[in-house]
Amino acid sequence: MLTYSCRIIDTLGDIQTILEQGERQEDLDKLFLDRGMTLLSSKRTGDNKGIKLKLDNIIEFTQTLSLLLDSNLSLKDAIKISTTTFKKTALRAISQSLAVGLNRGDSFKSILQNSAYGFPPVYLGLIEVGEKTGKLNLVLRQLSRYLERDKKFNDKLKGAMIYPIFILIISLLFSIVFILVILPQFNSMLSSFGGGVTDILGRRGRIFTHIIIIFISILISISALFLYVNIL
Repeated sequence: MLTYSCRIIDTLGDIQTILEQGERQEDLDKLFLDRGMTLLSSKRTGDNKGIKLKLDNIIEFTQTLSLLLDSNLSLKDAIKISTTTFKKTALRAISQSLAVGLNRGDSFKSILQNSAYGFPPVYLGLIEVGEKTGKLNLVLRQLSRYLERDKKFNDKLKGAMIYPIFILIISLLFSIVFILVILPQFNSMLSSFGGGVTDILGRRGRIFTHIIIIFISILISISALFLYVNIL
């Protein structure tokens, strides 16, 4: 399947640019016509795998469908409502594809799998289990909770890395300043007394000193990382 960037007029009359997959560019006109949309232009993107949805988009998609299905709506009715609920172009395009595919008799999982917007394999596998067991609403509810926890963990991890990275940068800057500025001045001071750092320590001693400084800087950074994570 090839991926195309399509400029279309959707069912609400808005002009959007979305990704869609198809065997031939000529088939896109009929594809969008079946969805009640008008294709204005299309261009092959060169990426046959489509694009991966952001975690925030997957969470919004999952939560919305979960809430609609928990309201005792059928899957087709829930998808129909979601096409007007989603504001993001990618999610609206997925909902419109689902509406057409379900009316055609395709499975929920196969429509998502063939979408130009990629879903994780584990997500698709659980959706398939939910369809076969008739408990899609429960699966979506559990997926929503899992994805929320995953997002919170990722956000926490990113936040935890900011402080130690800052400490690492400061430590490296201090090491550079010490080696390039302070050490030469110290060497000049000792030279006035008849011997410099190089004369006292020798070449090996100077290299060893630099290694010690870098090691201490890394040690400080690692300690700061563990301290910050434990505080969180």
